[in-house]
Amino acid sequence: MKGIAADFFSPAHIDMFLSQYREQMQFRGFKRAILSTLRSEALHGCPWAYRRVGELGTPVLLVWGRDDTTIPVQDSGPILQAIPGADFHILPNCGHIPQYELPDLFNPILMEFLEGK
Repeated sequence: MKGIAADFFSPAHIDMFLSQYREQMQFRGFKRAILSTLRSEALHGCPWAYRRVGELGTPVLLVWGRDDTTIPVQDSGPILQAIPGADFHILPNCGHIPQYELPDLFNPILMEFLEGK
């Protein structure tokens, strides 16, 4: 759990996130799902999954923190290539979890996407 702190640009959000994360960890299957993610290709790009999403033609919203050190914004190129119609947003001063770190910027983007799709 201490490693999660690196996912944030601003340390001001860490305590709030960790309290919610601890609660989520109590749900059956949560820890197994996290372990499965860590063992899979998920942190190494999953190019086959992005290509498949791109082939579906389904609207896709991709919101990235400019200061994400878990998956740097520079890694977005292959994803955008695989999903050429993605609605792509980069949030400044933000790490890996933009919905927690910058909800005032993230939520309007999400609402506009949902209302328009």
